[in-house]
Parts: sequence; structure tokens; C-alpha cells
Amino acid sequence: MEMRLKLFLTIFLINISVVNSQSKEESIIPNDFGEFYYVKNHLKSLRDFRFKLPNGFEVFRDGRDNSVVKVFKQMVSKGKVDFFGNPILSKNVEFTITTLKWKDFPKYSKILNMSDIEIQNVMIENLKKRDKNIDPNEFFEFYNVNNQFWTIIGTWSKEKNLYLIMCNHYSNKQSTQLSFHSTTIPKQKNIIYDIKNIKLLIDSFEFLD
Repeated sequence: MEMRLKLFLTIFLINISVVNSQSKEESIIPNDFGEFYYVKNHLKSLRDFRFKLPNGFEVFRDGRDNSVVKVFKQMVSKGKVDFFGNPILSKNVEFTITTLKWKDFPKYSKILNMSDIEIQNVMIENLKKRDKNIDPNEFFEFYNVNNQFWTIIGTWSKEKNLYLIMCNHYSNKQSTQLSFHSTTIPKQKNIIYDIKNIKLLIDSFEFLD
């Protein structure tokens, strides 16, 4: 009986370990975070904010247009090396900060006269209408935390070899977006982990003004 119990516990712990390792590997968004990253006094943003940077991402470049603030990159090695002994990086994920100032885009000018609640309701209605004919490879979710309303939207395409998941906060000043783009197409069940982990990222987000 004691041996059977030990065997059961061993198998149980192994299974838990496998599930945990799969969840970390299957998600393109890490579930652990480092120090706060600050966006302060930035020309592309009307608001100052900070969030905890996902571990494994490093600054790649500044944005090349009037809305992308910063692009980070994560390259993951699967343990293989090339002829010179350098690790072969087999997964490529980009993490991007984007801010859209409504005043810079005439087609969004009406938003400047709307309250945050009104904007929130518009976004909810637009996504609900979209849900009637939503692509099977698309998904969205609403998330309220720390008195902030966020939309979480994702999509993937085998033809274009891309997977994108992003979260957006809207106010009457600007929209603020944190997004992840991967050239590795995950299986559908990975969405669960990515939504969970992007919520952890949102939980660390703070406006400083």
C-alpha cells in the first residue's frame, strides 16, 4: 500500500511538473516579470505610465512612426547550437508599446469630446457587433482592473505565419496598447495561457499622471 502511494505521488508530481513546463513553453507571454519599465515625458504619449517588463525581453528598437514608442524582442533557444557553437534561436517574439493620440488622427477627433465611460461603451458595442461575424481564428475579452478598462484581442494566421495578442486601454486623450507578435503559430489551447499572462502584465500597469 505504501509503495503504491509513493508511486501515485511520484506520477502526480511528474504530471504537475509537465503541465507547468508546457504552460510556460506554450505561452508566448512569460508569466514572470522584472523591473518596472517607465514611459515618461515621451513625445508620442500624452500620459506617463509604467509596467513590469516581462522577463526575457530586451529593447530592440524605437518606433519608426508617430505611435510606436518602443519595440522589445525575445529570442528563445531550444538547446541546439550551430557549427560555431552559438545557440540556434528558434522562437521569435516581439513586444511593442504603442500610443495613439487621438488629436493626431482626424478620423478619431470625435473621441476627444467623449468621456472615458462613453469611449468604453463604444468599444464594447463595436466588439460585440464584430463578434457576430468573428473569424474563428480571432478572440477578444474585456478586463477591468485598478479602475481601468482594457480590451484583450488576439488573432493568428497560418498563411501569414503570425500570432498576435494585444491589450488596449482607451481614454479621451489616447489609446495605450501593449502587444505581442510571434512568428510561431500556437495551438488554440495556448490562448488560455496567453490571456492569463497578459492579464498579469495589465495588473502591473499604472498611469503616473
